[in-house]
Amino acid sequence: MEIIHDLSRKQFQTVADGKTAYVSYDLVDGCLNIEHTIVPREIEGRGIAAGGAYTIYKARRKAALCPINKGGNCTCLHSM
Repeated sequence: MEIIHDLSRKQFQTVADGKTAYVSYDLVDGCLNIEHTIVPREIEGRGIAAGGAYTIYKARRKAALCPINKGGNCTCLHSM
């Protein structure tokens, strides 16, 4: 499953069988806050929501370890 980060929309998206699923997020005080997980009924039950949430977790961890990060709270997610 390919998951794409759409930084302008603050979403991680994937397409399966022509349907787009996504996890939207916001950054609040340097913390990544998952707001919505949307998976169309036609593609439910495939672990797509879990995959999107895990991708966000990995991306946030990568940002926290970023050498550009100052003070431990990289909120730009530039390193994904």
